[in-house]
Amino acid sequence: MERSTNTQQMKPWQRRGYVALIATITALLLTYCAVRHLSFASSNLPEQQHFTVHVDRGKAPWERPVFAIREGVPAHINVQSKEPGVLMVHEIPGAFAACAAGTQQSLDIVPIGITGRFSLHFHTQTGEQLELATLEIYPR
Repeated sequence: MERSTNTQQMKPWQRRGYVALIATITALLLTYCAVRHLSFASSNLPEQQHFTVHVDRGKAPWERPVFAIREGVPAHINVQSKEPGVLMVHEIPGAFAACAAGTQQSLDIVPIGITGRFSLHFHTQTGEQLELATLEIYPR
């Protein structure tokens, strides 16, 4: 009896299936490695920027500082006040800090998905609002 050679050789459609499977696994592995690399690279935040501002009623609006911040870069703002109140940046969620009289308070922000010009101001206990500085957040 003669053996059939069809069982020993792969059919063309079977070879294409194996090639497609190998190509798919390779693509998934490369994608996984790229995503791991990017997530590790993005988890290292850039060095934090530091700013200092004083609550001063005597400063004219044009004398107030402008702080340039890059989106995604942490910013640490020290505020020195002689009176109690609340330090705030409107339109940035969670950007507020309570200040006691004669102390230094800090505000840390990491603007993600937020760009533009924002007012850093101080609300006194009497309800008065004092503009302290302007935050300019630039896109990456």
